[in-house]
Amino acid sequence: MNLGRLYRTLKHLKTSQLFYQGLFRVRAKVGRQVPSFNAQLTDARCVWAKELSLLRPCCENALLSLETSEFRFVGLEHSFEGEINWETAGLGKLWDYNLHYFEWLWGLDVENAKALTLDWIERHPYARGAVGWDPYPNSLRIMNWLGYWGTVGRKALGDDPSFKTKLFESIGLQCYWLTKRLEKHLLGNHYFENGAALWVAGTFFDHSAAGNWKQIGLGILEQQLPEQLLADGMHFE
Repeated sequence: MNLGRLYRTLKHLKTSQLFYQGLFRVRAKVGRQVPSFNAQLTDARCVWAKELSLLRPCCENALLSLETSEFRFVGLEHSFEGEINWETAGLGKLWDYNLHYFEWLWGLDVENAKALTLDWIERHPYARGAVGWDPYPNSLRIMNWLGYWGTVGRKALGDDPSFKTKLFESIGLQCYWLTKRLEKHLLGNHYFENGAALWVAGTFFDHSAAGNWKQIGLGILEQQLPEQLLADGMHFE
């Protein structure tokens, strides 16, 4: 262990981050029971569905080929030659994270988008250490799913009650799990995205659990925005 490097890293962390760094690691080793979420999620307000289009990312063209499931992230191309391996592509965690963000969903028609969304739900369930359930990709995926299915795929969602139920139940479980894994140990953009995802989901849905998500998300945003956005408009990171 390089003690000098460790000291130079730790001295920049807040006391709260040190506490949550330890707590986060203990929880990761001990693990948790498979989370369950039973709230009824078949009804959504969608009162600001048009504004969800603002979530549209700039890298929707990362999916190069549906036929071979070929993607390009962080300058690296990879083809799964068919069925996507949601566990890992073997190109590093950042590449895997980008796959699970689902920002590329915006470049698909609704039928293909539905097929790949269902594939993730059915073939990448919660499991200890599952990369797609890490808090950061979890947060971005929640927003991209709600953004896409609240705008581009909204009609298709209404025409397929079975898919709508599966989608909303999965998002509910992801939101519930996210509230248990907020990245207080990292803060910065990770914690901000946690809050943004919970606020978006809490505003989208209309039930008691969503009200809790909205309050948690709003609290994080109100705390983080003054810190992360500097007086000159620049981001502190």
